[in-house]
Amino acid sequence: MNEVGNPYESPAQTETTVESTTAWSSLIVGFAKTSFWLGLGHAICGSAITFYPGAECGWFALSAILLVPGVFVRQHAYRNVAMVATVLCILYSYSGHQRGIRYHEQQQIRESTIGTIAEE
Repeated sequence: MNEVGNPYESPAQTETTVESTTAWSSLIVGFAKTSFWLGLGHAICGSAITFYPGAECGWFALSAILLVPGVFVRQHAYRNVAMVATVLCILYSYSGHQRGIRYHEQQQIRESTIGTIAEE
């Protein structure tokens, strides 16, 4: 029996399993951190860009999707910032969706008004 308690596994196999688990873990954390920084940069750029009414819906939805993996990083600073930024991006996305709906409604009213004036 080895120190883990499995009689069929040698200590060398156990060490290899631990090393591969550590390698996968660090790869996943690296992906989550990279995605977090991309999402944060995307959201910051989005807050500085002037959009066509309603276009910020898709922009901030993508930012929120990029920020979600940051929630799974073990460091509390990443996790907290990722959660707050994701919620803010979802709210901005919803706000942009509502703004787009209002814009299209106003466009339809303008077109119908112009059509009525042109007929007279």
